[in-house]
Amino acid sequence: MSAPRVRPVIGIEVVHPARASDRATSEVEACKPSQSEIARRAYEIYLKRSGRPGTPEGDWSQAERELEAEIAGPTDVVTE
Repeated sequence: MSAPRVRPVIGIEVVHPARASDRATSEVEACKPSQSEIARRAYEIYLKRSGRPGTPEGDWSQAERELEAEIAGPTDVVTE
């Protein structure tokens, strides 16, 4: 028994499942801040601290969270 024939539909892109997962991964990575963006923001956070206690790791984590939140955009959370 042969595989069923698939008719192409104009305007719809058919992607092999293996390539679809690669595409999804690259789309997720495109939504993440780059290492240089994180480093720049972490340095800004360090400068804002002006010698107050903190660590480079903490600055980096905070920078990642802030940049990811900016990329995600505002959330539609309603508080009462």
